[in-house]
Amino acid sequence: MKQFTGSLLAISGTNDTVLPWENANTLITASGSKDATAVTMKDGDHIFNVFNPKAHQSKELLEITANWLNSRL
Repeated sequence: MKQFTGSLLAISGTNDTVLPWENANTLITASGSKDATAVTMKDGDHIFNVFNPKAHQSKELLEITANWLNSRL
């Protein structure tokens, strides 16, 4: 990761049972990027609750990603 110097967005969920949410911060720290953003989504699971119609994380995920991309493209 240290060789990666491009823009980087790492999003994790606090209820992820596959990967600890802290891994997003570890990824940012390990990268060589000067434009790296880590976002932790409260109550998000590994796929950000996309199969739960009552959960808000999938919509929030799309907004975060779209805003991040819009600010860099």
